[in-house]
Amino acid sequence: MENIKVALVTGGMGGLGTALCRRLDAAGYRVATTYSPANRAPEAWLAIQRDQGCRCTAYKVDVGDFADTEWMMQRLLAEMGRLDVLVNNVGITRDRSLRKTALEDWNSVMQTNLDSVFNVTRQALEPMMAQRSGRIINISSVNAQQGGFG
Repeated sequence: MENIKVALVTGGMGGLGTALCRRLDAAGYRVATTYSPANRAPEAWLAIQRDQGCRCTAYKVDVGDFADTEWMMQRLLAEMGRLDVLVNNVGITRDRSLRKTALEDWNSVMQTNLDSVFNVTRQALEPMMAQRSGRIINISSVNAQQGGFG
């Protein structure tokens, strides 16, 4: 397997995620990203990246589901051979007052924004420890610093 370093960006098809993927690609990493099963246009995003010179591999995965992240990491390691950088970037909002927040929305936000960090990081630990190196970067919303409505 090549010794080119590999980076995984969760939620890489959004604005910040796209910028992260492009920057890591420009820095010489092989870049993988995740996208939600609800994403209807991952191929279009990949085509735009290719047209602009950015090479990315994308994995359809529910990052809020432990077993799904386990499957994704096994596939990534089989295809790329290693993982050097994990950027936990995925996040969603369901902005509304608590009185109007449905339990389903609450669970969706918690699974995507919080459980995903555990799920994906847990999968990344063993391969990084085995190679005795790796970096994990966690990105959160500005609302982690100062709350806002909803």
